[in-house]
Amino acid sequence: MKKRSEPSLSVTPEKTSFNGEILRHDREWYEKETITGEIIDHSFSECRFDHVTLPESMESCGYTDCLFVYCDFSNCQMKDSAFRRCAFEDCRLIGTDLEDSFFEDIRFEHCSMRYANFSASRWKRAAFLSSDCSECSFTSCTFADMELSDDQFEQAEFGGCRLAGMDFSSCSISGMLVSTEDLKGIIVNEEQAVVLAELLGIHVKHDSRNMLG
Repeated sequence: MKKRSEPSLSVTPEKTSFNGEILRHDREWYEKETITGEIIDHSFSECRFDHVTLPESMESCGYTDCLFVYCDFSNCQMKDSAFRRCAFEDCRLIGTDLEDSFFEDIRFEHCSMRYANFSASRWKRAAFLSSDCSECSFTSCTFADMELSDDQFEQAEFGGCRLAGMDFSSCSISGMLVSTEDLKGIIVNEEQAVVLAELLGIHVKHDSRNMLG
């Protein structure tokens, strides 16, 4: 796996209030703010979002070298967005729609992302660390250089994805929706292998004689 780049805030962002009339936002720091309205085609570079609630619609936006801390994206429409060198820490993305988006050098840490929609998104060097991705949709996504550690992917959908090389061994994958073709090359632990076999209709019979000898 190639080394993932972290957000580069070369200059401390300046604290300010969000101005929806400006399309380009550089080195700005939004703190304890609720953003309202429809935000489309905005770009954010070297910005920090701290305890910010995002609006219901924020589509087709670009984020480069941005940090999101304790932010609430719940049910936000963020389709067709691009994230490069961004980090999400302790954020809520419950029901967030990020369909057809692009993620490169991304970190999600201690985030709650249940029911989020990432369908048809492209991922390159991304990390999910101790995050809840239960019942998320990752259908038809492409993945490259992914790091997964102590995450929950229970009942998450990965149809139409190539999971080769992705290591789910430290994660919870109970009820994960995936096809036989998608599973080629996936890395799991022994217990998960039994669960996946049962999902595919394979019943594993434990032979106590073999286990003892």
